[in-house]
Amino acid sequence: MTLFGKVTFAAGVPTLVTTFPVSGGGNQNPSNGIASVTDVGAGLYKITLQDTYVRLLGVTVTEVAASGTASVTQVVVTDDSVASIASPYVTLKLAAADLTTTSLLITINLANSTAL
Repeated sequence: MTLFGKVTFAAGVPTLVTTFPVSGGGNQNPSNGIASVTDVGAGLYKITLQDTYVRLLGVTVTEVAASGTASVTQVVVTDDSVASIASPYVTLKLAAADLTTTSLLITINLANSTAL
């Protein structure tokens, strides 16, 4: 199962983008399966999932820098509790030159079965 989300930052505060206009009218949700993204301090961001999964397979983060700015975003999964019935989540440590002028595209790959 693949979940994805777009996160923007204003003054360092993350916002999960849940809608944006598409050509021809209407809106599209660029964040599927992710309930919220919260700054939990010291470059740590908790990504709460909408559903429970068997295990985390991987996380990919792509930086979308504002024009003329570029930084290298390093990502480490510091904690995952994707199998938690009460509150499934993944915590990421992000190290970047400037999260105030960037947005992130996050892809989370999960197993929803015990089969390999």
